[in-house]
Amino acid sequence: MDEAYHTRKQVRSNKYRGITSTGIKIEMYLNSDGTIATAYPLYKK
Repeated sequence: MDEAYHTRKQVRSNKYRGITSTGIKIEMYLNSDGTIATAYPLYKK
């Protein structure tokens, strides 16, 4: 999760996406202080 947080790119106002070192894409929402409110992996169907 830390890797995805450090590689995050903003998608919307408080929505971000990042990638772990193993290539898993993580989508996350951040609080106003920059901490993670929620995060989850993205899967292709």
